[in-house]
Amino acid sequence: MADASWKNQADGDWLITGNWTTGTVPTSHDDVTLGLSGGYTVTVGAPAAAESIAITNPAAVLRLHASTLTVGGALTNSGGINLDFDGFSGGSTLAVGGVLTNANTLRIGSGNGYGALVAPDTVTAGALANTGNIAIAGSTAAQALLDVGGVAGTGTAGTLTGTITLGVNSLLEFASGQIDTLAGTLVLGSATGLVADAADTTTNSALTGLKTINSGAQLVLREGAAMATTGDLANAGEIDVDFDSFSGGSTLAVGGTLTNANTLRIGSGNGYGALVAPATVTADALANTGNIAIAGSDAARALLDIDGAAGTGTVGTLTGSISLGTNSLLKFASGQIDTLAGTLVLGNATGLVADASDATSNSALHELATVAAGARLDLRQGAQVATSGDLANAGEIDVDANDGAGGSTLAIGGALTNANLLRIGSGNGFGALGASATVTADAL
Repeated sequence: MADASWKNQADGDWLITGNWTTGTVPTSHDDVTLGLSGGYTVTVGAPAAAESIAITNPAAVLRLHASTLTVGGALTNSGGINLDFDGFSGGSTLAVGGVLTNANTLRIGSGNGYGALVAPDTVTAGALANTGNIAIAGSTAAQALLDVGGVAGTGTAGTLTGTITLGVNSLLEFASGQIDTLAGTLVLGSATGLVADAADTTTNSALTGLKTINSGAQLVLREGAAMATTGDLANAGEIDVDFDSFSGGSTLAVGGTLTNANTLRIGSGNGYGALVAPATVTADALANTGNIAIAGSDAARALLDIDGAAGTGTVGTLTGSISLGTNSLLKFASGQIDTLAGTLVLGNATGLVADASDATSNSALHELATVAAGARLDLRQGAQVATSGDLANAGEIDVDANDGAGGSTLAIGGALTNANLLRIGSGNGFGALGASATVTADAL
């Protein structure tokens, strides 16, 4: 066994003897180090082998192009590894017998603005540890695969760390187990970008046990991605369902209570184009102390569908902040919101909070009786709310006070008692109304 270190500060070929300190091309008995300072790319264009590889220079890149590299033991990457990321053909294989530790960048398959794969790209490893960025992207013709021969996890069993992005026809496969905690960023960028266990590689089967999204972590579903959990999901980080992509069509199905303590965004936003297919989140119940934003388009609805009684922690009470835009719906199976203890923004005539019996109006707000101190009800751009009885406001009610369009109506079926702030019509630095802003009540 020998220690073979790269010595060429320029780009070079793995198979050229003069590029190595040993004066020979590494073999399966050699421990290889890419530690020489400077930015350079080492290209493997034909079958090669090593006992272990350590990429210790953050600026060094190991590049496989339509070739095979077999590592008997561990591979530690603090630089970059590219499998056909910057080429058209694919067909490369990186086989790591031990632990693949990625602390910087690992890119498998098509990307970087280049053409689609025509042959599969594959990385296999005995186990995976990740604190860096992993991007996996195939094509309709060929899959990009990261196949891990151990239990699900990227350092700790059951926990996903670092950043992992999956594109078209891409797969992160574990031999067994479930990801129960997301402690990094996971982007499911396509209906065919999957995190699976070996028993079912046709769905996001390794995510069915997901229970926790940590603070600072992010789950992103785009362009038709679909995942389902078998139980409760607690979000202290960020969940985005088609928030930053054009097409929509993604679904997150929570098999228990969805608890949101930070950010949940469903549908078009972030400066991107309108949805062309629905964006949907379903759950058995909802608890919210964070921010929920739901926005569809004229062509497709954004939906948060709760198969339980109206409320976001306590039955009948809405907490946290919830904002609804064009063609968006927060739907409960039954019941009414009688107390607003957070912020509710109805930003459009088609942004609704409804029960299942009538999803065409703000039917779950008919019995709204209290806007609590510190709470806010905000109607914009034609939003319509009608209560069946008295409404007592100890917080803030804004009817077209925060936009220039107008057209909104709050109709109170009894007495309106205002103990704090009621604003009707243009103000707050916005332009003049384009349509009437109206509040009606039996008494004041």
